[in-house]
Amino acid sequence: QFKQLFIHRFRTPEKIESLRGRLRSLWQNDNEPTADYFERLKSLMSEIEPQTSTDYIKRKF
Repeated sequence: QFKQLFIHRFRTPEKIESLRGRLRSLWQNDNEPTADYFERLKSLMSEIEPQTSTDYIKRKF
């Protein structure tokens, strides 16, 4: 319950839009393993939408 209250308070529309901008410009770096890139993607997507499942991210990946 605390986690939900914290997320609700600090996930402002401006913050979410900023994170979406980062997501749109996210690219895999040269010589970066795909697994590392996927972890960065997963972390960013879970910041945008905490309820996002790993299966959903894999399908979009």
